[in-house]
Amino acid sequence: MAKPRMFISSTYNDLKEIRSEVANFVVSYDYIPVIFEKDDVTFQLNSSIEESCYEEISECSLFILIIKEKFGAISKTHGKKVNSVTQTEYNVARSLGIPIFVFIYRSSLDEFRSWEKSGMDKQFKFYNLENIHLAYFIKEIFEDKTFRYIHDFISVDDIKLKLRKQWAGLFQKYLTAAQKFKIRENDSIYVNPFKLFYFRRHLGISQRILAEKSGLHERKIQKIEDAALKKRRLDLRDFEILSFAELTKIADILQCSIGNLKGGLPDDFLSQYLLYYFKNKGTTQKSKSIEKTISLFKTKIIVFDFDGTLTKQKDNLTTWEKLWLNLGYEVNDCAELHRKFSNSEISHKQWCDLTEKKFKNKKLSENHLSSIAEDFTLIEGASEVFEELFQNNIQLYICSGSIDYVIKKVLGKNIKFFQEIKSNKMIFDDKGMLKSIIGTKYDFEGKSDYISQIIRENQIQPFETLFVGNSLNDEWAHQSGAMTLCVNPSMTNPDHPFQWTYCIRDLRNFWDILKYIDYK
Repeated sequence: MAKPRMFISSTYNDLKEIRSEVANFVVSYDYIPVIFEKDDVTFQLNSSIEESCYEEISECSLFILIIKEKFGAISKTHGKKVNSVTQTEYNVARSLGIPIFVFIYRSSLDEFRSWEKSGMDKQFKFYNLENIHLAYFIKEIFEDKTFRYIHDFISVDDIKLKLRKQWAGLFQKYLTAAQKFKIRENDSIYVNPFKLFYFRRHLGISQRILAEKSGLHERKIQKIEDAALKKRRLDLRDFEILSFAELTKIADILQCSIGNLKGGLPDDFLSQYLLYYFKNKGTTQKSKSIEKTISLFKTKIIVFDFDGTLTKQKDNLTTWEKLWLNLGYEVNDCAELHRKFSNSEISHKQWCDLTEKKFKNKKLSENHLSSIAEDFTLIEGASEVFEELFQNNIQLYICSGSIDYVIKKVLGKNIKFFQEIKSNKMIFDDKGMLKSIIGTKYDFEGKSDYISQIIRENQIQPFETLFVGNSLNDEWAHQSGAMTLCVNPSMTNPDHPFQWTYCIRDLRNFWDILKYIDYK
């Protein structure tokens, strides 16, 4: 019988004793604790320690987060943005939809609330929390609306008591649901080939061994996994069927639940499973697997970044950097605000407000933006590619941290090909002078939210959407489940397996992106 795996996440030095006791508590329920200091995390040869932790989370049923006073080691996967390893583990669990149980030390939680009441004053003196980054992390948790429970604690006994009650509640919900949806042993269930392949390969079990242990014929296992290769268009009706009893045996062998293998669920076609399947099934050559992947995933929507993605310029400066220089400031003045935002010292709105104040002091006008726009040109072939995609019923969007006025000016007549543009906006008065800056909420982490919104509105699968970007603020796009293409990379690792599906390191002609799009 498969046992639930529970990932225990926290900083180590201030919580090592509690971590150990919680792990023992999990074992007392005959569940499996996943805790790195006891070698429960399988470290991949080609991955860092923290990336191996993130891989392990996808194999877990529950996620337990404990926060006391330390922020912890800084994650190496977020560029200049300050996220701890623990914080990134939490975000991975959140993106996977795993139930999360959060425990925050009471005095730390009290101090967090005092900081909130102060208006999140950056001069606030912390005594329990290590720094303001931890305060922002806790704030992020409270603002999160996904499946998570938040409790305070004083001792480990508080954690055990609340876990015991919560798990009892979850079990009661399961029993109630089971009464409504009784599944008999002879009931037929669609089997998701992507999930089966994923869990089988991760355990290193061959089709032959799985067949022997489950009592099924090896050809049946092959047929289930090959079902996704039947057609270019993925469809639940192409999946093979097993009885409840047969699928239960396979789930037990693969140490997962029936829900992890069952077809007909919202996560049937998540890019995580599809990419693993088509990059690993039947070939070890990445070039062949990429061709196979592209030919299968028919693209319906493309979301573009702007600066450096659609445009070229001689000096490689962004729109914002050009504007600061045009007004007589230094590039470092622009970079300093970016640094403060990346370090969570200011919010995005505060970033915009401070920029607005600086720009008003220099009497920014529409003429400045027009002058900046003239420095940008679209990459060669972009206009023709926009029209080609538009004529083939591909919906195009722009989601950028650039400026609305400049984007529209540079696009010119090409704007007709785009459904929507999300970016920062500048409002000018009757005399053409800057009145206000309205910051977009769809930059950095917000890019993933916007892409997910588009996917829902158009009722399509994530793999039918492609995001094209080039820099560190585009790295969150993959969390939407969309395919991602990095072009002319700047301040991002284009080889990062989680963030970028494909990469064009030197995009000079926009026609080259069509190699990564199946649209005809």
